[in-house]
Formats: sequence, C-alpha cells, structure tokens
Amino acid sequence: MYGFLADFVVFLHLAYVAYVLGGFLAILIGGLFKWAWVRGLRWRVIHLAMVLIVAFEGAMGWICPLTTLEFHLRAKAGQTNEEEISFMGRLLRDWLFVEMPQEQLNKYYIVFGSIVLLSIVLVPPRRRHKQD
Repeated sequence: MYGFLADFVVFLHLAYVAYVLGGFLAILIGGLFKWAWVRGLRWRVIHLAMVLIVAFEGAMGWICPLTTLEFHLRAKAGQTNEEEISFMGRLLRDWLFVEMPQEQLNKYYIVFGSIVLLSIVLVPPRRRHKQD
C-alpha cells in the first residue's frame, strides 16, 4: 500500500511540474497570439504562486516536501533500491528527476521563478469586466 501511495505522490509531483511548465509555455505562446485566457487573473495568480513556492524552496535550499513524502512512503514500503519500485513508479520518477547536484537545481528554480515574474510584466494578467 505504501508503495502505491509513493507512486501516487510521484504522479502528483509530475502533474505539478507539468502544470507549471505547460502553463508557462501557454503564457508565452498565448502572449504572442493574443489569447485572452492566458491573461486571466485567477489562473495567473495560481500559476505564479506555484512557481514561487518552488523558487522559495530553492532559495532556502529545501528539498521539495513531495520528494520527502515519497521517500518516506518508499521507506515504509521497504523499497530501498530502484528494483523494488513498481514499473510505473520508476517511469514517473525517470520523467521527473534529473541527475544534478541539488544546489544547481535550486539555482534553476530561482531563475525560472524570476522569468515567470518577468512574464507578469510582458504578458500582464487582466481582470474580466462584468457584462451589464
């Protein structure tokens, strides 16, 4: 059961990353093509908050709580090496994690967060006006 929960945490973690990266790509493309929905205030605030959480974790040198939770669940499941993780768990982990020092990864998080902040200026969000 703990192994399944660990795999599910990796899935959620990957979905978080996909939303952040896909959202940023949508903002850039939508800004170029004048798509109104990429300027939605609520959507942009949620996206920015998600990015800034990761950038803050990187600036503080913290490991992501989802990674910590996954490792905890794997330990509870007795999955101490890669061979003990399910096929789907390994597949999702391979998509999510890259081999590089944590300090370097943290710098990338901060730079990405800064670029997303800049996108607020380049493709500013707008409030919808109520139709009377």
